[in-house]
Amino acid sequence: MSENADIGFDPDRLKADLKPLVPGTPALLTPSESAYLRHYNIHFVAEFPDLTHHFGVIESHEHQLAAHLWTPRDATGTALVIHGYYDHVGLYGHLIRHLIGRRLAVLAFDLPGHGLSSGAQATIATFDHYVEAFDACRQALGRHLPQPWHLVGQSMGSAIAMEWLLANAVTRKTSPFAGVILLAPLVRPYLWPINRVFYELFRRFVSERTRTFADNSENAEFLEFLRNRDPLQARILPVQWVTAMLAWKKRFVHYKPSDLRPLVIQGCADRTVDRRYNMKVIGRLFDAKVVYIPEARHHLVNESVAIRTQMLLAIDTEFARH
Repeated sequence: MSENADIGFDPDRLKADLKPLVPGTPALLTPSESAYLRHYNIHFVAEFPDLTHHFGVIESHEHQLAAHLWTPRDATGTALVIHGYYDHVGLYGHLIRHLIGRRLAVLAFDLPGHGLSSGAQATIATFDHYVEAFDACRQALGRHLPQPWHLVGQSMGSAIAMEWLLANAVTRKTSPFAGVILLAPLVRPYLWPINRVFYELFRRFVSERTRTFADNSENAEFLEFLRNRDPLQARILPVQWVTAMLAWKKRFVHYKPSDLRPLVIQGCADRTVDRRYNMKVIGRLFDAKVVYIPEARHHLVNESVAIRTQMLLAIDTEFARH
């Protein structure tokens, strides 16, 4: 029996078989789709009897995006969640469950090259395609999302959120989002001045290297799951993605500042992004409120229970302001 048979679904076949997401029509799950939701523990309808789940594909230029919309009865708003690099919606169960428990609808999707969405794995020609994917989901489902809206990004998802806000010159007055929450936001990676030397040396000769699985969380069970039990995890780091990230950063740091006041939650033990550099840039571009969690590493949505509780408390406090 194959490894994919053991988990109840084949990722490539599931991706190919996904149907368009039709707002207003709850998903009738196939056995493969149900197995996928259960494998990642995001089958929330079993936990919240009044919850409606829409699951399917949204078109974004040349990409097909696997998207989810969970809506509780009498929802009091919507959280739009953007995941980080190498991630996918299946890894965000703790955060999504908490948001649904607050009676928020949740829109979450797999970015191009991630999870069940189309595109070359773990890479992109330009970060603009990530932003286009976010826009496509927002526009396709916007009229079905209860107000007010909140925007939540983790790592690269935060970069996409910030890019969309600054590129569109969004202000407090014009923002469609009541609140913006940035979790361990990416501007540049950890130890980038050193790692850039290696990038410049090798980019002319190789197109990818084997991915190193970092200990980016205090949650050992999560780290083991990523390494051994997540069939949607990429095992490579494409040079193209690093090039696209650098091009985005070069543009991003020169944007005009915004009066938006996002909540930034950052771990002091983060060894994935350069938190000191990133906080200086974000502090210059936004009127940001920063909450530091001393012992937290990078993957805040999958940290230990104690650390995750601190993160969720900060999020709840921010929601209470709106």
